[in-house]
Parts: sequence; C-alpha cells; structure tokens
Amino acid sequence: MKKLLFISLLFIGFISHAQDHLGMWSFESVDREAINTESMDKEKLEERIGKVSDMFGSLKLNFSDDGTYSLTVMGQIQSHEYVQNENILLLNKEDKLEVLTENKARFSSGSVVLFLQKGDVTVEKTYTYLKKTSYINEKIKEELLLGKWKVEEVRVVNKSEDADMFQKVGLMITLNFKTNNEVELGVSGFNNAQKFKINHDNNDLVGTSSSGEEKIVYRIHQLNDNFMIVSQIEDEILLYMVRDN
Repeated sequence: MKKLLFISLLFIGFISHAQDHLGMWSFESVDREAINTESMDKEKLEERIGKVSDMFGSLKLNFSDDGTYSLTVMGQIQSHEYVQNENILLLNKEDKLEVLTENKARFSSGSVVLFLQKGDVTVEKTYTYLKKTSYINEKIKEELLLGKWKVEEVRVVNKSEDADMFQKVGLMITLNFKTNNEVELGVSGFNNAQKFKINHDNNDLVGTSSSGEEKIVYRIHQLNDNFMIVSQIEDEILLYMVRDN
C-alpha cells in the first residue's frame, strides 16, 4: 500500500511539473550573464540592456496544453506550435523556453536571453535619459545640428494601443543634417531628403516637401555637441538622439 501511494505521489508530481509551463509568461528582466561583455564597458552594457528591455519589455508568451502558444510583443501577436522536452520548450525559429521554477523561466531568441515571470504582468519601464515626460525648449545653435543623429531612447508619453509600435519605430529613426537647410530623414534604412528651417519661436523643425508643402517634423527641446532631445508632437513621442559617427 505504501509503495502504491509513493508511486502515485511521484506520478502526480511529474504531471504537475510537466504542466508548469502552461499559461501566461511575461518579461521580467534581461539575463546579464548571457551578454558578451569582453569589449563592453559598464556604460555600454547598461545601454545594451536598456535597448533590449525597450524592445522586449512587452513580451508575453501564452502556452496551451494542445501544443500551441501565442507570442505577443510590440502589439503584434503570433501563434506557433511548440515541442516539450522535460522543462525545455522548443519554439518557433529555434527560440527556446527553459522553465526554471514554477514562477520563473529563461527565454532565448538568437543572442537575446531574457528572464520571464509567470502571469500576465507589465513591468514598469525605467528610462536612462528621458526621465521626464516634458521638456522646456532651450535656445539652440543651428550649427550644432550638422551631421548624422540616431535614436538612443524613446519615451511614448501618450500610452495608446499603438505605444509599442511607436517605441519600435522610434528606435529606427535617424536624422542626417547635410547642410544648414537640408536634412535626410531615415527610418530603418529608408531615407527621404528635404529642405528644412528652424522656427526659433518654439524650436520647431519645419520640413518642406518637393511640392513646397511645409510640415512640422520635430520640436527640438535640447541640443548640444553630444545629444539632443526632440519630440514628435502629433504622437506625443520623445526621442533622445546621439551623434552617429
């Protein structure tokens, strides 16, 4: 009788452990130990962690007992099948989930390794540079604009349903000021050159299309040799930009 009870408990424990992966998992943090830091100082490491957190902070995985799961990130939802091998789940495109405890797992996708927590949890985002939701417009020197700039951090002030998409697109933006009246606007490698002028009453960067139509592109709040803070007024997005040498 005791032997039968022992076997039953083992079986129940196995079933329970085998189903630990079922349900929702949410982003918790970046696995720092998985990052190759050989050629990276502390500042660069924190920048890397910040960028990965920005990109995957909304990640959620939801596993069903029929061998399928849904992946949600940046507002996009995908459904795939998975294969379970004890506490390892083999996912789409060689992604992998390793269940560490009943409440914690490690998710790997290429070179990105994240810790996930059990449940539908949204982690409050922290910012390295854009610590405020609004900035006053400081007087700027236009000559400092010359050169190419890239986005280092994005803050979406208006938390709409499109916030994740704005976050993703914002990190792909570049501005290349070729002269004092010509700028090349870039998004993910696609560039559009146009004439511009600065409205010094409010620091608006006003672009002029080939048809002669004028439109406010960005509002520049702060500008120095190393960084600038600009906003995309229409969508209430703040961008922290640094020089792209």
